[in-house]
Amino acid sequence: MKKIIFLIFAAVPFLAFAQNKLSFENACAPGEHFTVGAVGDILPHQPLHKQSMASPQGFVSLWGDIAALLRLPNVMYGNLEGPVSPAHALSSIQYSFNYSTKLTDDLARSGFQVVSTANNHAMDRGALGVDQTINSLNKSGLLFTGTRKQGDLSSPWYAITKSNGLKLAWIACTYGTNGIPDIRKQVLKCFEDSSEIVSLIQLLKSSQRADAVIVTPHWGNENEQSPNSQQRQYARIFLNGGATAVIGSHPHVLQTWEKIKIGDEERLVVYSLGNFISNQFMSLPQMSTIMLYIGLTKTASGKVIINGVRHVPLLMTKYPYALKAIDRLPAGTYASQSLAHIRSKFQSGNELKSSAEILVTNPECP
Repeated sequence: MKKIIFLIFAAVPFLAFAQNKLSFENACAPGEHFTVGAVGDILPHQPLHKQSMASPQGFVSLWGDIAALLRLPNVMYGNLEGPVSPAHALSSIQYSFNYSTKLTDDLARSGFQVVSTANNHAMDRGALGVDQTINSLNKSGLLFTGTRKQGDLSSPWYAITKSNGLKLAWIACTYGTNGIPDIRKQVLKCFEDSSEIVSLIQLLKSSQRADAVIVTPHWGNENEQSPNSQQRQYARIFLNGGATAVIGSHPHVLQTWEKIKIGDEERLVVYSLGNFISNQFMSLPQMSTIMLYIGLTKTASGKVIINGVRHVPLLMTKYPYALKAIDRLPAGTYASQSLAHIRSKFQSGNELKSSAEILVTNPECP
């Protein structure tokens, strides 16, 4: 009897440890390693925009404290929430999202390689605004996915990043465009175009244009901290269709991640990365975010698998506006509460110190 009791109690710490980390069965599989970084909504609202235009650092003043983290992975992704369109493109559209072309330059020089342009604000400056956003991204050397110019029906919805011997395709889509008609079909829709997205995933992989595909849907309900049934349903549709990972945006708050097994492969969905930079300070969840890292391994057979995930907890602060790593902030109410909130969504066993100079997504491997 004593031996049985001992075994039961000995198992409790192990179980707690296992539950405190999201890990993958093939973490230590041999092959070529590749890392992907991702952040949520890039939302330089007017006060942030004003600070950036007045600063010698430009928009980098908003994320300069964590700039080194953007260069750790092989590829860095973010959701560009809104158009980059000169003032003369203004129309009678009621929405007001519009950013300086300096933003795309500063994203590129900070280490971003690819952004999503498919979101509910994509059409805020009309068809011309979509075109001008694409022009700005092309000029800055940033890849993009999810929109195309009016009349250009042959341009692909996807972007392909190439690094370290791996071709990674990105497909962005959105639930809608704030009720603004997309007459020229310039924006890819997550739900009404889901069959097209799945067909595209399968084509990219079968034609060997890409070794793996990541889908980045703009979906869910704003300020809700749990994914809804539609998010869960379509995450599985895209993963079953062949995507390796799904990384969501739009709720402006963090939603959890989940490992989903498709056949013999473990795949990943992160329902929402919340805000990256924004002027949303109405609640701590809107200010709290993470830098997400996904580790991929390309095996000898050419199959790409996930070997691990890491994240750095971050907090948006103001006066001046700046995104900070929580482990660099002095102990205080906001820092501790923000960290507790983030840990309720993402296991602390996957945290990475902001001082890390090398990104290892599977530290359990020899």
